[in-house]
Amino acid sequence: MALTGTVRAPGEDDAAVRRTVAAHRATDRRRTRERVVRGAWRVARGVAAGELPEETDVDGRTLLVRGFLLGVSTQVSDGTSARDPHAAADSLLAA
Repeated sequence: MALTGTVRAPGEDDAAVRRTVAAHRATDRRRTRERVVRGAWRVARGVAAGELPEETDVDGRTLLVRGFLLGVSTQVSDGTSARDPHAAADSLLAA
């Protein structure tokens, strides 16, 4: 939360930092989406096999994966055990 508050803090003094961080996040989102899209053939195969609904949303999956990675990276930075992110990833993939 502290980083979010800092990044979104008002004021011209912080504007350059906000733009830089926002640009990095946009690049990360684009790269995550590219990876999800590269995996879209698996999604298409899953849809064809009836494993996934036809309306499977690549952009929605991108947001889900990116949000998960941001959350896990914060937890790891705070010293959580490796077991916890692995369990979380298993839960996410099972959903």
